[in-house]
Amino acid sequence: MAIRQITIIGTGLIGGSFGLALKKRRFRGRIVGCDRDAVLKCAKTLGVIDAGEGNPLKAVHGSQIVLLATPVGAIIELIERLGPTLSPQTLLTDVGSTKAEILSRANKIFANNTKNRFLAGHPMAGKEHAGVEFADPDLFQGAAWLVTPSPGQNVHDGLSGEFLRWVKKIGARISTIDAAEHDQLCAWISHLPQLISTALAALLVDEYGNKPMLEVGG
Repeated sequence: MAIRQITIIGTGLIGGSFGLALKKRRFRGRIVGCDRDAVLKCAKTLGVIDAGEGNPLKAVHGSQIVLLATPVGAIIELIERLGPTLSPQTLLTDVGSTKAEILSRANKIFANNTKNRFLAGHPMAGKEHAGVEFADPDLFQGAAWLVTPSPGQNVHDGLSGEFLRWVKKIGARISTIDAAEHDQLCAWISHLPQLISTALAALLVDEYGNKPMLEVGG
């Protein structure tokens, strides 16, 4: 099924970069953004979206794909709010950094049809700064786009497959992973800088002892 319209809810760094990336790769459909008025105005000026709508229930009208590019808490709320009202011909997907809770909520909303209605995803991409003004059409180039399938879901079928073909076109590398394993991996990655810092501090103490020079580093 061809994608004629995509709604991006949350046109910040990730959502905005996705919109720009689609346009750079010649996506011919319509891109609708949903956010605060000031953000939508900026997104339109930058060419991220073709139209803006502040009400999520209105913003999804006519879209084959709805991408939730908000913080995890808002993603869960939007699944609950939008899920029961979406057309069966619309795929809901997300970019949340934790997957087990999001997928669990989607399973409750879509019951036995989650595999056809929802695609859980997480692009491993970002920048030091947030906001649509920092959106980059090449943000996903070479980045992993992790997908955590629901039970029985073939992510390469139907609308999921069509959406992921566009994910590939914008330069991302698609990998499937179990939701619980994904969350463990991301938790480990988030703690990695602290682990490295602690290990380095211990190494310096082993090497130099408690010399005053080490106090310079805090």
